[in-house]
Amino acid sequence: MLCASAGPCLKQIAAFNSIFISLSMDSYALVPRVWHLLALLHLGTGAHLAFNANPMLTSAMLAEKEAAKAKKLAEAAKSK
Repeated sequence: MLCASAGPCLKQIAAFNSIFISLSMDSYALVPRVWHLLALLHLGTGAHLAFNANPMLTSAMLAEKEAAKAKKLAEAAKSK
């Protein structure tokens, strides 16, 4: 299991550790516990960090966004 950054990997480790803790409480029999919800939360957070990360914006992209925002504000000021 390779990860691009440490965040998703740490969340997956925490999820598997939570599952292991919940299973070891009952001699490895599957009994519904809150630990399973915690593991799902960790897995969901890890997936979110892995697939919905913030894009790496370049200075040109940021300048373009700022210019578009300034143009939009100028048009709004003219219409008033």
